[in-house]
Amino acid sequence: MKKLLAIVALAFLGMGYAQAQETLDVPGNLTETIIQELGLTAEQQASVTKIMSVFQPAMEQIENSNLNTTDKTAKLNAYADREKLNMKNILTDAQYVKYLELTGRI
Repeated sequence: MKKLLAIVALAFLGMGYAQAQETLDVPGNLTETIIQELGLTAEQQASVTKIMSVFQPAMEQIENSNLNTTDKTAKLNAYADREKLNMKNILTDAQYVKYLELTGRI
């Protein structure tokens, strides 16, 4: 139960530092995991790779910036929301739900 509450808290706080570090340190591995776990078509794979290659470096740059924590969180949340919208447009409903679970962006 505590673990579930912690996960929900992180989701409400957006991209917390620990989550951002985990996601940003291995964008290639995250992309590969998403492709494998979701069973994407070749077209979906190309789109996911492009989306991840655009959003992950931008989010990493924000995380490494000198912005205060509140501004970082707001910007990271905005990027995460845009990434989710892009992913929702290319994935099936079932794939999208699994994507949210894999990335912790519920």
